[in-house]
Amino acid sequence: MYVANIMSTVIVTALPWLPVTRLHELMVDENVGAVPVVDDAGMPVGIVTRSDLLEEDGEDDAAEVTASDLMRRAPTTIAPGTPISEAARIMARQRVHHLLVVDLEGRLTGLLSTFDVVRWVADSALAVTAHP
Repeated sequence: MYVANIMSTVIVTALPWLPVTRLHELMVDENVGAVPVVDDAGMPVGIVTRSDLLEEDGEDDAAEVTASDLMRRAPTTIAPGTPISEAARIMARQRVHHLLVVDLEGRLTGLLSTFDVVRWVADSALAVTAHP
């Protein structure tokens, strides 16, 4: 089974200039734990996670902060054809909860979260239990 089979394809993204206050609203309204930051061509340039927002929360000039200021640059990317087990190894090794899935041109096509992987493991275990 491959990343393309379980990744999220409806992705909330942000442009680098988006104010962090709006980014926070997006994450709450859309109930997402991470927002990829993309350039005008749809190429990922970073990612902002809930943890990043929590770290920023105490700053005085939050109104001035943008997604570009807060994002983790050079996010980890993988191809849609990557086996799920390999993606899980990458997540564990790099201690990240989200991987950006990109096409051959490097454009964002999906987002893989640890929740997606856990759901796949649970579904696989259920299928084995249901059909011994």
